[in-house]
Amino acid sequence: MYTSLIYGWCKINRMDMAERFLVDMVERGIEPNVVTYNVLLNGVCRRASLRPDERSERTIRNAEKVFDEMRMRGIEPDVTSFSTVLHVYSRAHKPQLSLDKLNAMKEKGVSPTVATYTSVVKCLCSCEMLEDGEVLLGEMVSNGVSRGGRTQMAL
Repeated sequence: MYTSLIYGWCKINRMDMAERFLVDMVERGIEPNVVTYNVLLNGVCRRASLRPDERSERTIRNAEKVFDEMRMRGIEPDVTSFSTVLHVYSRAHKPQLSLDKLNAMKEKGVSPTVATYTSVVKCLCSCEMLEDGEVLLGEMVSNGVSRGGRTQMAL
């Protein structure tokens, strides 16, 4: 029930209310789960600007805050959690953050999907790191993740 309400507040861009419901949820002894945090992450990241600027920096900080809170509560991020954060890093043109988060994801044993790889490849290519994008594309294929049309178009 709370996750649905948090989703609704995120959808209408009322992050203050979404966060308030998360606090209320915890105060009532109802533990949020990975889905609850993924909904909140998606709400935070939806606000990201396409251009690197102060707003995207704030969005990145807020996404990292939610990601860290999730882990502090003992909730392990899943592929959706990582992919959501990677998407916002990509849109903000943060190649090193993208690569670091992708590596952290793999170290945690979470397998990247085609969407995950596509976000990072797009980021690398938009930051003129084409060789790195090609290497990552090769890794994706060698890991058995089939290339999507969007991944190819990124190169």
